[in-house]
Amino acid sequence: MTTYHQRVTEGFEILTEVLAPYIARELQARFGKEWWGQGILAILHDNQKRNLPAEGKEDELIATLDAARCLLLIDVRWHELFQLKLSREHRTWIKELIVTRNKWAHKGLFDMKDEDAWRALDTMTRVIEHLDSEATERLRSLARTVRYGTEGPSTTVSSVNDIKKTKPRKEDGGAF
Repeated sequence: MTTYHQRVTEGFEILTEVLAPYIARELQARFGKEWWGQGILAILHDNQKRNLPAEGKEDELIATLDAARCLLLIDVRWHELFQLKLSREHRTWIKELIVTRNKWAHKGLFDMKDEDAWRALDTMTRVIEHLDSEATERLRSLARTVRYGTEGPSTTVSSVNDIKKTKPRKEDGGAF
């Protein structure tokens, strides 16, 4: 059985697949060939750049960016770079996902609560929905699975008439 923690893990992988190249493009536009050294290594603390190469091919460098670093880079570079590209809500969502990622990374013995997993996946969806529509749908599918137990529709009601049949109305003597 897949746990909520595993679903959120999948979500962070999708989020990273979108954010890492996006961040690289934005940093390259700002710093040119020095995007890695000036845009990333220069601002990270020693413990944050652990296991990051000093140089390398672009795709190899991008592949070393994980969810934590991507979220941190957007947050730290927000005023000089990302606030011009993303909405204010994105900043809030990024900060929320930083907290979520820290809880996810230090899960302990118990699985995440279903509502926390759904919230994490929904927030990830909001962050990337204008960057990558395919990844957005993959995240929405994960969120639906957590919330409703299925990737498909969340209800078996097929028409408005079915809803009327299942919900008692006050004038029919039922409670509402």
